[in-house]
Amino acid sequence: MTTTHAPVRRPALALLLWAWYTLLALVVASPFFGWLSGQTATTPETDVLLDGVHFGAFFEMLQASQGSLGGVSSALTAVLGLALLSNAFLGGGLFALLVGPAREGRLLARFFEAAGRFFFRSLGLVVVSVVGLVLVGGAVAALAGAALEPFLSGADGRGPVAHSAIVFLLVAAVAAYFLLALDYARVWMVRRDARGVVGTWLRGAWFVLRHPLAAAGPGVVFGLGILAALGAGAWIAGATGGRTWGAILYVLLAQQAVVYVRVLLRVHMVGAEGRAAGAWGLPVAAEPVPVAPAALPVEPPEIRPVEAQPAGEPSEPPAPTATA
Repeated sequence: MTTTHAPVRRPALALLLWAWYTLLALVVASPFFGWLSGQTATTPETDVLLDGVHFGAFFEMLQASQGSLGGVSSALTAVLGLALLSNAFLGGGLFALLVGPAREGRLLARFFEAAGRFFFRSLGLVVVSVVGLVLVGGAVAALAGAALEPFLSGADGRGPVAHSAIVFLLVAAVAAYFLLALDYARVWMVRRDARGVVGTWLRGAWFVLRHPLAAAGPGVVFGLGILAALGAGAWIAGATGGRTWGAILYVLLAQQAVVYVRVLLRVHMVGAEGRAAGAWGLPVAAEPVPVAPAALPVEPPEIRPVEAQPAGEPSEPPAPTATA
């Protein structure tokens, strides 16, 4: 594992995710559009759909189909299944590139390598989150409904509306918590290469409980932008109608532009969550142990051989010393 790489180009990453979702949508939506084309070709009353979405005409087509909804139900089942698998697959690559340890390589290679490496662990985290949300959300809705019933069962008609609104807000808060726990569990997963699904999810849930403001900040800011993009897409689909190919093409392009903006906001949200987590989950580098310098080798003193005096020659007398 290396520690440096080129920065991730978030617009390019968002474009990759947008292309993936668009191709999947075309695959799973083909049975539905085949059924819709068959219904509108034989029913003149469906011409109102040319001016925009008309739910009354759509429900009338569903009632008149008389069991020909096999393709539609299959498409819906495929959408849910592929959405679950795509979230797990793409989530691993997205979090690994934006908040995980740095790696070298091209964007596509790094993304799909990380997506495949974390796929099953990410899928496990998604399943744990969905099951937990269903159980806890259902319990909260039941308890809140039973607790609020005596206070909001007014005869003026506003009691049931307030009751439903409060229960909805409580369930939405539970859903937001589970989504945040899933995101920060993925942060821990890619930073520590964690393998225990339940333990990893609990770490993310505990982080959200310990740091609620820091953890929820990116979700609130970018979540509002994502909701606005979804609202803009729904408005374009419902308010803009046209009978010409130019108008239809304009609607499709406008909707895809909104989808790309929503995906780009999600990419920036993941990056902001990584910054909110700070150094949480990052491996702690071991401090270097000081090593004592090795002792320098000591050279032995040089011993010079003493020259022997020839026999019969007097040795030189010692030099006289000065006396006081």
